[in-house]
Amino acid sequence: MSAIPMDFVNLVPPSPTKPKSQWMKANTPVFGPLNGQALSGIRDQFTISTWLSLGAILQTAAYLLVGRLSLLPASALVAYRVLDAFLMTVGVKRNPAMDGVILNKFAAAFPDAGGKFGNKPAREGVVCFLIGARCNQYGSMGADGIKGNPEYTSPLLTCNIVPLGLLGYGFKDLGKFFEANTKECEAHADEYGLIGMSSWISNGERATGNEIMAVMYFKDVEGLHKFAHGPQHRKGWEWWNKNLRKLPHLSIWHEVFAAPAGHWEGIYANSHATGLGATAIRVELPASEKGSAETAWFSPIVDARKGVLKTSAGRMTMSNGDDHDKYGDDPYDNYGQ
Repeated sequence: MSAIPMDFVNLVPPSPTKPKSQWMKANTPVFGPLNGQALSGIRDQFTISTWLSLGAILQTAAYLLVGRLSLLPASALVAYRVLDAFLMTVGVKRNPAMDGVILNKFAAAFPDAGGKFGNKPAREGVVCFLIGARCNQYGSMGADGIKGNPEYTSPLLTCNIVPLGLLGYGFKDLGKFFEANTKECEAHADEYGLIGMSSWISNGERATGNEIMAVMYFKDVEGLHKFAHGPQHRKGWEWWNKNLRKLPHLSIWHEVFAAPAGHWEGIYANSHATGLGATAIRVELPASEKGSAETAWFSPIVDARKGVLKTSAGRMTMSNGDDHDKYGDDPYDNYGQ
């Protein structure tokens, strides 16, 4: 007689208010008016050698002005960073990089309409929408177009478009439209079925000016298309179409993956809430469970150490989760919080 499947155990309590998505957190100012996305973009505009050279120039100028005293700020900063790392290493100081990390093996699973997770993985379908952009760093544009091709012209005329990066023609406008689109989608998440989004930058594909991307999760394709054809997104769409011939140096793209119920999974170990695990599902609580709030937002994070969620095949409804038993003891059996 087979054992009765265990209900999934949610590791994060529901919230009475909508949690910020990873994308919204990345848009929180961290250095003056600049947010994390802006700082990453600025840092990615120059190579390491360029940043070091700029620092050397500033240090030389300071030395010429105030002499050896100019060495104090940089020396003090390096000393502070070394001491700070040492104190965290020996456990005297808390490591902020561990904030939000869940010391466990967990999976992503959606609750039902009543906030119950049950024991069926991937109970509903999900749509993953990837959208990205890049400012290309080759080719020059003059009055005759790119490399003599008159089909592509720009108001920059004889200006070389390569080195401008974030300051390249149209890139600022493209960024504004994208930011407006994502904010509008976040503000109307229930209408479009948006459950979360995050932002990414390509890791070292090029020395500078790497591709940027957003990952957005929707409940269904209909909600995604409703957002795509909404008035805010249409503004950016029309701007791009109108200026297409002026923007050969800019790349935009998107990909859509619609995974039906039972055909998707996510697994995380010693991780913070990220990707699908950082989404939030709005649930209208039953009358018997209503406190001061009528709705709650549920995290999809559930314990994946045992049962059907132990393996990829189990999480995709292809097994009962015992297909890894042949490998011996599972290190996660007695691990986690």
